[in-house]
Order: sequence, then C-alpha cells, then structure tokens
Amino acid sequence: MIRYVDKGLETTLQSFVDRSDISACRIACLLQSYGTGYGFADFYLQLDEEERPVSAAAKYYSDMTVMLTSDSDIDELGGFIEMTSPASVLLAGDVLKDRNNDALCQRLNARSCEECIIMKLRTIPEAYVDNDDMVSDPELRDIWELLHICDGDGIKAPSWEDFLLDMSHRLRHGTAMIRALVRENKPAGVAMTVALSERCALIGAVAVSPRYRRQGIGASCMRALCSALALAGTTDIYILRERDRNEDFYSSLGFEAAGKALIINRAD
Repeated sequence: MIRYVDKGLETTLQSFVDRSDISACRIACLLQSYGTGYGFADFYLQLDEEERPVSAAAKYYSDMTVMLTSDSDIDELGGFIEMTSPASVLLAGDVLKDRNNDALCQRLNARSCEECIIMKLRTIPEAYVDNDDMVSDPELRDIWELLHICDGDGIKAPSWEDFLLDMSHRLRHGTAMIRALVRENKPAGVAMTVALSERCALIGAVAVSPRYRRQGIGASCMRALCSALALAGTTDIYILRERDRNEDFYSSLGFEAAGKALIINRAD
C-alpha cells in the first residue's frame, strides 16, 4: 500500500529516511526544505501489511526519488511510478546492488536507464583552512553561469530561474552548502551539495571553468566542502558518478564505491 504523506505521516517519513543512503538523503533534504505544504513537492510511503514503511518516495515537480529496501514491493512501485508519471526517477538502495535491473527499466517504460556508481568518503578530512580565494557565499548567478559553461561535461545545468529559486531556498533552510574558489573576481571552480540532511550529504555539482582546469581547483573545492560538512556535523558524504567517468578523481579524494543507483528517464 502506498500512502500520500501529509502532516499526520510526516514524522513517520522523517524517521524512516533518517539513514545513510543517497535516496534517503534526497528525500529528507526535500522534506526539510519544503515540508508537505507545497504542491510541487509530494511525498509518499510504501507500507507493508502491518503498515510498516518499506519504501519512500518524493516527487519534486517532474523528478522523483525512490528509496528502496529489501522489503520493497517493486511491482507496486512500478505501477505507482506509471500512475504519477515523473519525467525522471532516481532509485537507490541496497536492493539494487546484486540484481539485474533491465526488467525494472522495462517495467517503467524507460526511454533511457543509466546505472550510476555511488561513492562514499572513507575518512572525514581534517579542517580545511579557508583562504580569501575560497568563498562559502558566492553570487548564485556566477555559480549558475559556471555550471552552464560546463553543461554537457558531466553537468546538467537547470534554468536560471529554477536554480535561483531552489538553491536560495535551500541555503536559507540549511539544506545546501557551496564552496567556490575565486579567480579574477569570478568562481573558477565550485563544489556544492544537491542534497543535505542532518545525517548525510550528496555532492552533485563539481565544476571548473575550462580555462582553469588541471590546476587542482576542483580538488580544493571538494576538500573545502567536505571539511565544512564535517564541521557542521555531517557524518556520511556521498557522490554519484557516471559509470565510466571521474573514478580516479574521486578516489584520490578518499571516496570509495558504496553501491549503485538507477537514473531512469521517461520523458519523450
């Protein structure tokens, strides 16, 4: 049974997603940022016969995140996803580690189905000593322009309006963090979270301007961000990478493989 989460189930959802998992982190971040009072942010729980949570989902506009467990009813979730018609779905959870997910992609009528690698930071870094070039509150327009420049190079930049509304809201609510290294009064590189909860963080945007690449700027931004997250109490720090990209970069920073996730695109 899949239940829509309103105020009466909000505490149950909060407790269920309080775990070290990238999908749980995304759902918890969205819940903390917006709560259940906005029409563009919807939350769901899948319950077993004894009404215990076994899966959770959040839909933000047309994008959905689904947290799976070993007790999830995949067939029911498939029908639910069909009914709610998200353009894209991110699924994560230990249940994906040892299964062939082709049938799941077919069940969801995926236009494309990408298997990505989850990596987790092994050891929280020592405190990073910020200098004048590393900033925590850059101009959001400058950050968006840098992401836009890097669009297609492992970065998918949203529209300026969507980026401004979401990022400024999450920064105000403590569910986002940015570190940018400045050169000539503009960000040369940036690392930022795409989800941040009380327990964990998912770093999802690491970009360096083409003119400043191969100077260690991306690594410096990552170290500064991870250190700041640790100082803020974050215990689990993750990244999600494409299967054949950036493994050496993240490994050199202390990340190691910690599972896999599926990104399903259902849009025409």
